Amino acid sequence: MNSLTRDCAFKIPRGSAFFRGTLKLGYIDETGKAQKRYFHLVQRRGQRGKPLLTIPIAPQQQTSVSVEFLYPPDSTPPKF
Repeated sequence: MNSLTRDCAFKIPRGSAFFRGTLKLGYIDETGKAQKRYFHLVQRRGQRGKPLLTIPIAPQQQTSVSVEFLYPPDSTPPKF
């Protein structure tokens, strides 16, 4: 690495947000009613996320959960 590339290398600031945004989760609850929940997340690089939602599902039962990433118009999408 020469001095130019060493001096111009991009370094991610410690503690900077890796993902910041709103998630919309859609699911059917145990009573059969459609639910929507919104979460605003700020995740740091390497940070393990906590469960957002717990849905009880009986053995041999299936359920669908939709996850939508809602971005403000001036944001940059995350890198997964």
